Amino acid sequence: MAGHGGIYGDRFSMVQAAKTSDQSGSRAQYYPILNTDRFNPDRHKYSFNDIPMREYNHYFDVLLKLEEASSKAEWERITWKTGILRLPLCAASAAFFHPSFFPIDPFHLFYENIMAFIWDLWTIQKHSVPGDIFQVAPVVVATLGKLVESAMFTLPPAFCGPVRNPHLKRQSQYKIYEWMALLHWYLVPMAIELGFHPNVIENFADFVWCIEFAMTSIPRTEEDLWTLRERIVKFLTGFEQIYIGKNPENNHRARLCVFQMIHIPVHIEWNGSIRTGSQATVERTIGEMGQKIKSRRLPFANLTNLIIHQERVRILGLYYPDLQTIKLPIQVTDTTSNPQVIKNIKATFPIQINFRESEKPNSVTFLQLQALLTEAGISGEDLQFDAVTRFGKIRLQNMAVLQSEMYYQHRGPSRRKYCWFWVGNSLRLHRFELN
Repeated sequence: MAGHGGIYGDRFSMVQAAKTSDQSGSRAQYYPILNTDRFNPDRHKYSFNDIPMREYNHYFDVLLKLEEASSKAEWERITWKTGILRLPLCAASAAFFHPSFFPIDPFHLFYENIMAFIWDLWTIQKHSVPGDIFQVAPVVVATLGKLVESAMFTLPPAFCGPVRNPHLKRQSQYKIYEWMALLHWYLVPMAIELGFHPNVIENFADFVWCIEFAMTSIPRTEEDLWTLRERIVKFLTGFEQIYIGKNPENNHRARLCVFQMIHIPVHIEWNGSIRTGSQATVERTIGEMGQKIKSRRLPFANLTNLIIHQERVRILGLYYPDLQTIKLPIQVTDTTSNPQVIKNIKATFPIQINFRESEKPNSVTFLQLQALLTEAGISGEDLQFDAVTRFGKIRLQNMAVLQSEMYYQHRGPSRRKYCWFWVGNSLRLHRFELN
């Protein structure tokens, strides 16, 4: 495919890109839908409910025309009209089907592209002019960044690593999980608190709703997908009204990444949850394998052996499922009391509970663990970790808040308060340590 720089840069549809000016050299690579303007007089009038999708047969007809092109000029003309460059190697696969073979990648599209782009529209002055309702004053951006940073004191550490101040660290390789935290947790309530324009907050909340709906890995009915599509159309319509308006010079804000949200429902229909197309797994695997390579003379042979070994282990697990689950009893070390009450706790995953007295004032005793289990709704002689899952802060009998040993090891202004605990094995706890 020609990619996002082509006139037909969307690999899923035949929507023609638009220009932002009529000056010589202006490129058509933006996707406003609502307005037809003077810069693109020959562009077709589209609507969000009538998007011309690419078709399998048409794709191979174009490839045949490219193969039969008699000159480079004719080949370029065909590519210019269709956005198709050449036959891909993966077309040899029996599973290949255009355009669904390469699904949407939420890992980059939602968080690194759209989320980061909306943040830049709000916070970078060159993206706006005085009077734009989405423009956020620098002092407000700085306050929001401090709120995000201070929120790390109570963010459950199991969820992600530290989320840095986006006002100061936006250009310092701000990570995708940090964009995820802003999108899913922080920006809507903080925008309300800081007095963002209500239309901007509502539009962004529609975006958050669509992403959370798409990323939730559960079965969806046709009615569900239609509801999602209506909400996406509402978001895209509002986005163009707020960020583009009737000024065609603002077409550069209608980026392809934003427009491609219209394809989310059909991708769920094709492939199931949008999460199945995420590049996160691929990149994590590449990172893990890269760290394991030890041979400098034959790195690729070393990598091949590592991959083969990993796959053999995985296939063994398919043949012998018992190898995949390690069932260990809870190991209890108690120096303060007799732990008879938890003798029948059953755990699928290895859990170690340590009881010990120490010089720390908030040391967790056996009675406090019992209070934790009671607070979680687990009682009786036959306690089971799979009986309930409870999440939150626990205030102990000595009026202290339950904290982990890591909290004491990282004292200082930037320490995080590890006051959050899970009870229940649905999270696959490998260690439940109360010190």
